Amino acid sequence: MTLIRRQVLWSLSAATAMLISPQLWADVDNPTLPPSAGPLLYLYSALPGQDGPGVGGNGLDGTWGYVQGSSSWDGSIAGGVITPAPGTPAGSTNRPGGVIHEVEGTDDVLSIVDTGDPRTVGYTGDPSNRKIYFAHTSVPGLTLGPAGTPGIYMVARFRMDPQPLETNLDGTISSFYSMSAGDAGMVNLGRDGLALTMGYGGPTGTDFFIEGTTVPLPSGTSFDFHEVAATMTATATAGSYNVNVWIDGALVLNNPAMVVSGDSEVGAGGIGFGLPATSSKGAMQLDYIGIGNLVPEPTSTTLLALATGFAVIGGRRRSA
Repeated sequence: MTLIRRQVLWSLSAATAMLISPQLWADVDNPTLPPSAGPLLYLYSALPGQDGPGVGGNGLDGTWGYVQGSSSWDGSIAGGVITPAPGTPAGSTNRPGGVIHEVEGTDDVLSIVDTGDPRTVGYTGDPSNRKIYFAHTSVPGLTLGPAGTPGIYMVARFRMDPQPLETNLDGTISSFYSMSAGDAGMVNLGRDGLALTMGYGGPTGTDFFIEGTTVPLPSGTSFDFHEVAATMTATATAGSYNVNVWIDGALVLNNPAMVVSGDSEVGAGGIGFGLPATSSKGAMQLDYIGIGNLVPEPTSTTLLALATGFAVIGGRRRSA
């Protein structure tokens, strides 16, 4: 199948462009939220103008950090002219790999290309694009409370890129990215130093990796877009969470006591995404990613009180 790919370069911010011409955006993301989900507190939709390095290490729409841990994006686009030649120290240059906004059909997507570690072929210093990973900086109102509280959820739509914009440093043209335990995850859900890591990986292109567990995709391959939703609720055991994961609406994992890794790269914003290992290479496309709080299930006492209240209200009569 031939893909329709369009790269869109904007000098205006996405918000300004939308005010000028709302018709430019036919792509309106409407994620399917998991059970017990409250309203989305934040949604990144990869709109035009939301693919740059920003100011002070806060890129994309201005709320995503990319210099935490070993992440080392140089701020350059994917598919551009590679400069300078190996051996030149890092600076305001375009190293192999990068990030760019594209359009796939009617979807705005963020394409990330990790061609490997440029330092292994003569590039020196950071930022080197050896690893490109984004962590959201803050989501007001997000809570991940102790055992007995509802927890948090995320939803994301993404895939491995079937047509990477750059050749890998070893000469291959491949976006397959094999995840393993300890990787930050192509998409992550977490808070305060803990993260549920997820992504495509395993022995075939039809596997999905969830914190050390590999499950089959319900349909298609990792080169197709899939919507992934996950919930995470604390248990009475430290570091253990009740975790549920859905792919395209199908429940693929239900673990009431999953041990979640200590990944500090997610940060306070609760979500992260990218190609998360310096030693690996790959290419992915993100359509959207969002996060919110789960809401408590009503208890029998609450339902009884509501029913009693409705009965009283229904029985009132206006005085003559």
